[in-house]
Order: sequence, then C-alpha cells, then structure tokens
Amino acid sequence: MIQIEKILREQTSELKEMFLQKTEEYSKSEFEASQVIMRRSEEEWCKYFGIESEIRNGRMTFPRNFHNTGRALTMSKLRNKAYSITYNGYEKFLEKNLLAAERHYDSSIVKLVTRLIEKAFTDENIVIENASLSAITGFEMRIKNTVTNKIVRCWTIIAEGSIQRPHYRFLVK
Repeated sequence: MIQIEKILREQTSELKEMFLQKTEEYSKSEFEASQVIMRRSEEEWCKYFGIESEIRNGRMTFPRNFHNTGRALTMSKLRNKAYSITYNGYEKFLEKNLLAAERHYDSSIVKLVTRLIEKAFTDENIVIENASLSAITGFEMRIKNTVTNKIVRCWTIIAEGSIQRPHYRFLVK
C-alpha cells in the first residue's frame, strides 16, 4: 500500500499544485466578495433584495417589519459569513483554505489507494502505463495489474462552483 501511495503522490504532484492554485484564486474572490458584503449599506441591501427602502430620520433604511422576514435572516447569515471570512484578514483566510486543500489532497490519495486495493492492485503488481495532466481534463492515468493484466482508468475532476470551493475527486473505473 505504501508503494502505491508513493507512486500516486509523485504522479499527482502537478495536479496538487494546480489544485492549490485554484484554491488560492477561489479564496481571493471569496474574500473580495465578503468585503463587498461587509460594506453594503441598508439602501444597497434593499436593492439586493429588490425591495423599496424607506426614508426615516432623514436617511434611507429598511421598510417597516423588514427584520421579521426571511430576507432579514438571509442578510444576517450573509453578513455573519462575510464577517468570519474577513475578521482575521486575507492571509489567515488563505492559509486556512490552503491547509484544508492539502488535507483534502491527502485524504483523496488514501481513498484512491483503497479503491485500487479493492480492485486487486497491490505494491507488487502495479504498473502505471501512462499518466497525463491537463487543465481541461485534469489528471488521468491507466494502471495495469501485471498478474491479471487488468487495466483500470483513474482520473480526477476538479469541481467548483459559486457555492462550493474547488475540490477534486478521483474516479476509478
């Protein structure tokens, strides 16, 4: 098991770097978006929710009973999340996300090794036939069991979205 893990770590080092870069890009955009949320005025929140603000005490503010609505709860959650992201500054936020990405990489390698062992691949009979890495397809390799001549295809997808931070998954078929 140790040999398979070592081979996979060597073969995926470029993927790991690309993953950490994506995590850094995500962290920067998430931090900047949080700063925008923290600076939003009551009038801007009203525009965000598509509601009419009112003038009270000479300034624009939320309409009456706004704070008893689901929108107020949503605003509170967004503000709290933005505050927790911006509180310690960008460097701490980035450091936290990169550490989480490293841990995710380590656990993914262990999962991949487990999947390969389930398919009867061991340290003695494993041969990596080809491996490639590209920004479009991610990491891909074919591993051959020299005893049974069985070949499995392992690849990754780097997934991310507006809600989820970048993460990747190893798939084995």
